[in-house]
Amino acid sequence: MELLHQIFPPWHIYLDVFLLGFGLYLYLRITNKINTK
Repeated sequence: MELLHQIFPPWHIYLDVFLLGFGLYLYLRITNKINTK
């Protein structure tokens, strides 16, 4: 577990979650724009 924390620090997990949510948000916005055309 210590080795895992050295490779992936806790802040990296939060950053990944933020980027994943942001990417999903953009993806949904783009697909909604295509559907509403």
